[in-house]
Amino acid sequence: ITGNNNGESGTDPETDPETEDTPQELVTPIRGTLACGDDFCCGIDLEGGLVCWGDNPGGPGTAESGIANQTTSNFDWITAQGNRFCGVTTEGAVECFGGGSPPENKSANVFTRVSASGNYACGIHAEGSECWGYDEPDAPTSLPTLTSISTAPYSACGLDPAGAITCWGSDTYSVPRSKWDQIAMTDRTQCGIAD
Repeated sequence: ITGNNNGESGTDPETDPETEDTPQELVTPIRGTLACGDDFCCGIDLEGGLVCWGDNPGGPGTAESGIANQTTSNFDWITAQGNRFCGVTTEGAVECFGGGSPPENKSANVFTRVSASGNYACGIHAEGSECWGYDEPDAPTSLPTLTSISTAPYSACGLDPAGAITCWGSDTYSVPRSKWDQIAMTDRTQCGIAD
């Protein structure tokens, strides 16, 4: 896996036309799960631990110091968006990191999936799904059983076992109602892989 290291110390890649993206090779094997935010990425290593690179989404330093070194948990699922990172541990707990007001962590033996966005997160567990944190969208009272969930600021969408999509919050009116294998959202875009 390679990542990008934007610029060198003392240069601003946003304003310096001489600065190029330099690939950064990672020597730790990643087992197929990768999540990237604005200026960082994390993966799950072969033992379930986190490997992170880029900038710390919570302040000064690197993503390794700001995320991976802040937990001793092993992870089954990870997600990132903007300056937020959350993951589901092998015990079914949710741990979140990043700037601003990260959503509170959730206890073990509950969650299988989580999606992070801004100051809130939504997760799927055996009893259904829930969103928590600051500015989370109000979910419909009759939310179906979900197998997948994706979040953006003020909105969320989920897929049921048949691939039907349900969205709630703001700016979800343009999402086509069809059958999907996967969905992903940002603050301006919703995309999916059709069934």
